[in-house]
Amino acid sequence: MTVERTNLIVKACYMYYIENMTQAEIAKRLGVSRPQVSRFLTYARENNIVSITINDPASNRNSLEEKMCSLFDLKECLIIDRVASNRQETMRIMGEESSDLIKRNTNDGDIIGVSAGKTLYYVSMTLQDPKKKNLRIVPVCGGTGYRGKEWQSNKIISNLDERWNCESYQLNSPTFVSSESLKDQLVKEHDIRNALELAKNCKLILVGIGLLKNRSTLLETEFLTEEDIQELKQKKAVSSICNSFLDQEGKEIPFSGYDRMIGYKIDAFDEATKIIAYAFGEEKTEAIISALRSKKIYALVTDILTAQSIIERYQ
Repeated sequence: MTVERTNLIVKACYMYYIENMTQAEIAKRLGVSRPQVSRFLTYARENNIVSITINDPASNRNSLEEKMCSLFDLKECLIIDRVASNRQETMRIMGEESSDLIKRNTNDGDIIGVSAGKTLYYVSMTLQDPKKKNLRIVPVCGGTGYRGKEWQSNKIISNLDERWNCESYQLNSPTFVSSESLKDQLVKEHDIRNALELAKNCKLILVGIGLLKNRSTLLETEFLTEEDIQELKQKKAVSSICNSFLDQEGKEIPFSGYDRMIGYKIDAFDEATKIIAYAFGEEKTEAIISALRSKKIYALVTDILTAQSIIERYQ
């Protein structure tokens, strides 16, 4: 091939792939026919003068999901990479995109447990019906403080009940009461006892991951006393999942409040119970790592920036 012809091919490729010119425009510029331009482009591809790489935007997400599963022994990880205008929209997207995750991990007749929290509240607005027969939804914890009334497990279940064709139950009691004796009395009430008995047999549980820092949802709800908070901080609690408070290594700390708690800790469920956690945000990285180290979580739903932060900090 002559140098002149090679130069024409390179120029044609540059105009076509870099300058986005049409083949007709290139033909006019180079003084050749349009079929010749087409042959130039074909020759360039077949002889490695130009190479085409497709950058799949999902590939990075998929590799991050695999990395998260490998690092923390997760069975599944769902990373959201859609752009949202605010945190509330991110949480709604998490609910929408995790619908298939819930569907494939749910069977006819299952009991689904629900924890409390701001993230789950927004997730529950968009989480689609898994379309399974005879499903039942039940809280695995009592209520939070007055400030967190929208984020109660009962409210989250009401959101799901509006769109899911299933039975739902309420747990009309606080998570933490003032004394162990009061707890013992309340759990004897028929409705509370019935809800707790159902919750013990959950096949799938939806939880958020809480952290013990100023302005966190866990502290904002005020369902823990100041003495509780000081005790948890003194014992170096980093995260909370399903009423369990965990240290940096994912081990449950010996919290005195468990004696007056209505609901279940994370270790109360059978090993076959699938716990799906929703959490995101740079400020939650340490808490998410703590929760994942517990080895109790089946699947994590988070966003791509949080996943990148977790992997970077953990390694």
